[in-house]
Amino acid sequence: MLTCWEKFCNVIASIPNFGGLSYEENLRQFTAMWCEETKQMKLDSVGGKVKKLDPSILARLCGKTTIAKIKKEDNWAKFPAQSMAKLEAAVTALEQDLDIDYNKFTPMIPHRDYVRDWTPPDPGSTSLRMHFTSRAKPKEDPRNIMVQHVAVGTWYYKVPPNATPQQWLDLRKNCHEMVYAQADNDDVNAKVPLRSSHGKAGGLNFVDNYITIVNDRPANRYGTEQDEAPSLYGIADARHQFQPDFFISCV
Repeated sequence: MLTCWEKFCNVIASIPNFGGLSYEENLRQFTAMWCEETKQMKLDSVGGKVKKLDPSILARLCGKTTIAKIKKEDNWAKFPAQSMAKLEAAVTALEQDLDIDYNKFTPMIPHRDYVRDWTPPDPGSTSLRMHFTSRAKPKEDPRNIMVQHVAVGTWYYKVPPNATPQQWLDLRKNCHEMVYAQADNDDVNAKVPLRSSHGKAGGLNFVDNYITIVNDRPANRYGTEQDEAPSLYGIADARHQFQPDFFISCV
């Protein structure tokens, strides 16, 4: 999944940029066309049980048909061939990954978090930023009651009294499983479950915490009252779809 995400980011980073607002407009046009090409796909063609993608589905999913169609529309037909070569190469790399490794997942260390950040080559060309977050999911004894405090069978980490939010991910890396006959009588540091909430709720909490930390990084602050203003946090998946003007209507 992480490899596929990185190749997707390479596609987005390869959108032609001619300065000014051109990158964001080209990105909007390309992704709009890509959505049109893929929004009617069904589980029987791209779902979790699919081991090998049909060539026609693969071409639409990786963006190959999007390039072919968008070249004939708007101003894309006038783009220099050199500016399109990088985008076509990135789409081909994504196509190869989807063709060979579709629904194949590389085993990872269960009690480790995996996070990645993407920033456009020219940070000023668009406000778009993307993040990959995969929360730790250690193997837990199913005989233990799933609780929000640290108990035997729970993986946990320690938070010292003077810890800052920016240390959160590093503190989570030093995690342990609480086991019988090994008492942890540390009365100074707070013990926090690695998975304080299970399921989707816990996953969303993890993302919320991570985005808060990302926004507080010096490189991402505006230096104005905008840094302290409320933000709108929403999700979009198979069960939470919304119309194109949903967020505009909410705001």
